[in-house]
Amino acid sequence: MIQYLGSVLSEIATSVGQGVSLEFECREDGYYAAHLNVRHALEVPRRDWNTQRVDCWSEVQITTQLQELVQSLMHRYYESRRLQADEDEDTMPWQWRFRDAEFSASYLGHVLHYLEGMLMSVRDKIGER
Repeated sequence: MIQYLGSVLSEIATSVGQGVSLEFECREDGYYAAHLNVRHALEVPRRDWNTQRVDCWSEVQITTQLQELVQSLMHRYYESRRLQADEDEDTMPWQWRFRDAEFSASYLGHVLHYLEGMLMSVRDKIGER
C-alpha cells in the first residue's frame, strides 16, 4: 500500500511538472516509511518588496497508521532515554534487553511491517484468481 500510494503521488507530481524523488527507509529500530520529496518553485519577497523565484523541497512521509503508532511510542522512549545520564547507559545492545520498552517497540515495528507485507501478499494472490 505504501509503495502504491508513493507511486501514485509521484506520478501526480511529475504530471504537473514537479521534481520528485521517492525513497523507502527502514531502520534497525523498526522504522518503516516512504519519503516522497517534491520540488516546487515559490515566489518569495525580497527586501526591496520585489519577489524572487526559489526552488524548495517538501517531504511527505508515507506510512501506515499502525507504524505511526509504533513510531510515536518510540519517540516517547527516545525522549526519556535522552534525559538519562550517560553513566546509566546499559552496555548490552537493546536487541538483547527484552524487558526494555525499546526492545518491545522496535520489534513491534518489524512484526507490523512483516504482517502488513503478508496481508498485501495474500490480497494480491486472491486478486490473481
